[in-house]
Amino acid sequence: LAFSPNPASNVVGGIFRVNILRPGTDANQELTVTLTRSDPSIFLSNTNSFQFFRYDASFEVVLTGLAAGTATLHAACGPYSTNLNVIVGIPTITVTPSPITNLVGETRVLTFTRSSTEGGARLPIGLSSSDPSIFSLATNAVVMGADSFTTNMELTGVSSGTGTLQVTISS
Repeated sequence: LAFSPNPASNVVGGIFRVNILRPGTDANQELTVTLTRSDPSIFLSNTNSFQFFRYDASFEVVLTGLAAGTATLHAACGPYSTNLNVIVGIPTITVTPSPITNLVGETRVLTFTRSSTEGGARLPIGLSSSDPSIFSLATNAVVMGADSFTTNMELTGVSSGTGTLQVTISS
């Protein structure tokens, strides 16, 4: 058994595909492969086991990044086993407009965007105002849906001053 590619790099909310290559010496046998994750909080696999049918050369597994970190996907089948190192990073989120200039009482729509190369799965985004007396947020979280690369949220100016919008990626 072997993974390709290895290691696998992904981001929170990203979908990544890897192939498990069959051992060549058992090409004419059916093989059941079991998959286990060293830390299920880091990534999700679309299956915990699968069957290599006769003459199948590989099987595709879909991994979804859940939280930043590193974990291992272990594949085992009889005398064969292998490990895939999975590295999950934080996606790059852009906020527009930036900088935000607002009048007291004015409401602006902010757009949050992630790269199309980092998307695929649902992505919760936590939001907070460094100073709620300067500006308020319509909500403290937004969600970028599966297969979506943008989401919007409203911000309202409360009083004169400067504040910071804090953006965090959650799982």
